[in-house]
Amino acid sequence: ETGRFATDAGEQFGTGERGDLEATLAAVLLDAQIFDDLTPTQADGKIREPILRWAQWARSMEVENLDAANESFVTGRMANSNRGLSQGVGQSPSVFNFYRPGFQAPGSASAQAGMTAPELQLITEAALRGYYDYMYDFVVDSTTRRDTSIDSFRATYPTLRSLADDPAAMVDHLDKVLISGSFEPTTRQRMIDAITLSPLRADMFDADLGLDTDRYSRAKIAVFMAVTSHEYGMQY
Repeated sequence: ETGRFATDAGEQFGTGERGDLEATLAAVLLDAQIFDDLTPTQADGKIREPILRWAQWARSMEVENLDAANESFVTGRMANSNRGLSQGVGQSPSVFNFYRPGFQAPGSASAQAGMTAPELQLITEAALRGYYDYMYDFVVDSTTRRDTSIDSFRATYPTLRSLADDPAAMVDHLDKVLISGSFEPTTRQRMIDAITLSPLRADMFDADLGLDTDRYSRAKIAVFMAVTSHEYGMQY
C-alpha cells in the first residue's frame, strides 16, 4: 500500500500517505537482506571509485586543514590518469560521468559472470600507478602546495601513533575504519610484518613536527599499505 510498509510478521509502519518517512525508514532498516549472511561474495559490493578512496582516507585518518585551494594536487592533478585519481570533482570529461553505467571489463571474472562493473572502466595499469603515486604523496604529507607556509591536508595519524608499539593493533584499527573488517589474513600478516621491520626507538622526537618520528613512520607505512590493498578497492 502506498506510504505503508508491512513486515512478514504483520507489523505495519507509516500512515498510508504517500512519502511517509516512517514507512521509508522501515523499508530500509527492516529489509530481509540486512539480516542475511553478511560474508561478502563476488556478487556483493562494488568497486570503490578512486576519489572515494581518497576521501575515505581524509575522513578516517584525522586529516587536518582541508584547504583544497592550497593543494595543486587537488586543483590540478586529481583527474589526471597518469599522475592522479582519474577522477576530479566537477571534472568529468562528458555529461555521462567518468564511466559507462553498463561497462563490463574485458576478460574479467565479473564480465564472465555477466556482471556490470562501471567503476572498473577507471582501473587501468596507468591509472593504478597514478593512484599509488597520488595517495603516497598525501599519506606522507609531501604534496605540492601553492603556499608552502600552509601545511594543508596534514595527516599525523595520532591514533595510529599511539598504537605503534603493537603492529597488530594498528592493522586492526585500519581494518575497522577503512574497510569494515575485510582484510584477508595474508594482507593483514604482510602489513604486520612490514610495520614490525620499521624501527621503533625511544629517542626519535622531532621538535618541529611535534611528534615521535619512528611512530609516525610506522603509521605512514601502515596507512599506505592499507589504501593500496585490493580490499580497500572494494566497497560493501
